[in-house]
Amino acid sequence: MIIAVVAILTYTKSLPDHQWLMWGAAILIGLFVLISPSATEVVSNIAPWIAILFVFIVIVGVSASMVGGGSEFGFAKPVFLILIVIAIVVGAGATIRSNIVVPGDNESSTDFDRDYSQTSTIIFHPKFMGMVLIMAIAVFTIALLVTNKM
Repeated sequence: MIIAVVAILTYTKSLPDHQWLMWGAAILIGLFVLISPSATEVVSNIAPWIAILFVFIVIVGVSASMVGGGSEFGFAKPVFLILIVIAIVVGAGATIRSNIVVPGDNESSTDFDRDYSQTSTIIFHPKFMGMVLIMAIAVFTIALLVTNKM
């Protein structure tokens, strides 16, 4: 976690002259994550998916360079990264929401099929997933229309 925070701060160049402040903030955020059970669970749930994603990106990059495509993915690179960040944020939100008890939740019931106070029930609802699919198709269509040169 500490290395990830340092990498993000280095990439954004938010503290270029104060390396000690960047490392201090990273250690402090790492300690907060270590102390919080919810944050530790989120990191332990997301870490394998990020590792699989990195392996997938390396395989796609190697196979693209083998067929002469180079290492550039064109417009898909920023869109792909934005979709990955959104998926990580949604997954973290679903994990955190399923672990906390909000006043007013039915704490004794184990049947959450129609309980719309849980994030995962809303996210995996067929209407919501259909809307996300239509939005993804629209984003890729617009991106292809904008980058297509005739």
